[in-house]
Amino acid sequence: GGGGDAETMAAPARRRGAREGARGARRLLASVAAAAAAVVIVMAAPAQARSLRYQELGWYAASGGEPLGVEAVMDGNACCFSQTCVGDHSCIVATCAPGGASVCSQYACKNCECCPCCGSDEYCFQPQGAAGPASGKCCKNGYGGPDCSTPICDPSCVHGTCTAPDTCACQAGWSGPVCDQAVCDGGCGHGTCTGPDTCTCDAGYTGQNCGSPICDGGCGHGTCTTPGHCECQDGWSGTTCNTPICKQTCVHGNCTAPNVCSCAAGWQGGSCDQAICDTPCSAHGNCTAPNTCTCASGWSGPNCDSPVCSYGCVHGTCQGPDDCVCQPHWRGNNCDIAECQVPCVHGTCVGADECKCDHGWSGPVCSLCDPAPFEVSDLVQNAMHVTDTYLGGCKWEAGTNASGVFSGQLTSAITYGRAEWKLFEEGVPTFVSSGAVPFFECTEFGCDPTKPIALNLTDPTSSTSGFVLTVPFVMVPKQATGSFRVEMLAQDQNDFPYAMQVALAYNYTDASWRDALGAVVERVGSTLRGEW
Repeated sequence: GGGGDAETMAAPARRRGAREGARGARRLLASVAAAAAAVVIVMAAPAQARSLRYQELGWYAASGGEPLGVEAVMDGNACCFSQTCVGDHSCIVATCAPGGASVCSQYACKNCECCPCCGSDEYCFQPQGAAGPASGKCCKNGYGGPDCSTPICDPSCVHGTCTAPDTCACQAGWSGPVCDQAVCDGGCGHGTCTGPDTCTCDAGYTGQNCGSPICDGGCGHGTCTTPGHCECQDGWSGTTCNTPICKQTCVHGNCTAPNVCSCAAGWQGGSCDQAICDTPCSAHGNCTAPNTCTCASGWSGPNCDSPVCSYGCVHGTCQGPDDCVCQPHWRGNNCDIAECQVPCVHGTCVGADECKCDHGWSGPVCSLCDPAPFEVSDLVQNAMHVTDTYLGGCKWEAGTNASGVFSGQLTSAITYGRAEWKLFEEGVPTFVSSGAVPFFECTEFGCDPTKPIALNLTDPTSSTSGFVLTVPFVMVPKQATGSFRVEMLAQDQNDFPYAMQVALAYNYTDASWRDALGAVVERVGSTLRGEW
């Protein structure tokens, strides 16, 4: 078949003939391989992928952008790459045989690229606008460019240079087959490496390598271990570890550091529970609030150093709770009882050595008067040895506050007792009045010889002390004769015998008192020897 026959063939016939010719050529080449007259070369890369690579390099298929030829059949000095000819000629592959120079002598298949036959690791490629036999170029697979020296990487190198087929040399900070994976030294623990040494952290993390969790407000005395969570050091608490912990309660203060209380003004101590008194409280009180002493019973004052005497010390000084130290010549719990160094014989001691005399008496100790006569009879002495006796009153008349006064010395100690009296009138069958007075002041705890009432001891601690016994009574109006006798006795802690007993006689008349006195004395003696 010559070229003219080919030109008269219809287009479908040409395409069909071309496909059949290609298949026939492959069979023919297989049969004549030993003679090396013709070689079939199968392209390595897919047509579409290779087309993309060559378009990037400025190469295009002569068939108007369609994929480059897939098969080549050797024809003398040229290869006819036949896909489907879109023109007025076709390449009759079936007649392409060794020495068949006329098959493609006029390169009638205008859309077939022609070039020298390429090896199995090469492909034939025509520059744009090239035509004619041997107008193509055999490039090594994976290379392109005007001189087939430019390596081809598919996909392209994003952040690098294509240095060999499908081999990228990455820029610093990038890695991966196409240099599209950023490199972060140390990694991005809780994040993504989005650029060279640039981490985009996950929510709740920060830091160059996204390894630091974020705790809003910080962790003052602790460590942020996960986003929003602080792990506190010992002694601290709270969401930000800024709240100290005190094992003890800060009573009057605040916990400002682990187990450390900062006390309010006026307080001290590990728990701020110890009040401060600028002036210390005495041993009789405790500091219970700032500058406030709480005193023990019986003490007062800002510092609890002032004793309290419940009823005051009228003439003395309070030296301890309810303990008065009296001024000279004063006595009593409250120092309100006057004391006369020389007892008031017929009166009352109302001040230091100051006597208030009974009616009819005068003088410094109420011992001066113009006394009416009286007589002492049947004096009996035991614990009291009487050396002097008075019958006070001066005037023998009704209403006189009289008294029998006896002074002397003790022969044995007296701790308590009393003086009793009975008043008789001649002509009256029984006594007309009576009474008693204690020796000393007494309480439920006993009697105090230092606090005399009827019996005044010069030395209460001595069993041989001097004494003055005063037995008061009131002279009564006469009912018969006006001649009276008063019988007195002193009874101490021994009950019997009496410490002392005596009878005194007096008369309201001026003329007959001596006769009456004799009779009285006789009766007194007999009475004192009988029952009281």
